[in-house]
Amino acid sequence: MLLDTETAEYVTSEHVYAQAFSVDQHVALKDISLAMHKFGGDGTLYVDVVTDDGGKPALRGWRSLPIFLDRLGANPATTG
Repeated sequence: MLLDTETAEYVTSEHVYAQAFSVDQHVALKDISLAMHKFGGDGTLYVDVVTDDGGKPALRGWRSLPIFLDRLGANPATTG
């Protein structure tokens, strides 16, 4: 299964963004790719994958390791 959604948002450290999706069968999650460009600023990026709790994110799930934006380089795919 490949979930491919493209959106455009200016993300800041003041907000949390979410993307809902549904699956109709059990899946094994191996990789998550995010198409992003760093314009500056600080903060931490992480990905949570959680189940639905009546239309809201549940409190159980999986969280990726954090990526600290001040450690990212200016060029794509670099970790300065």
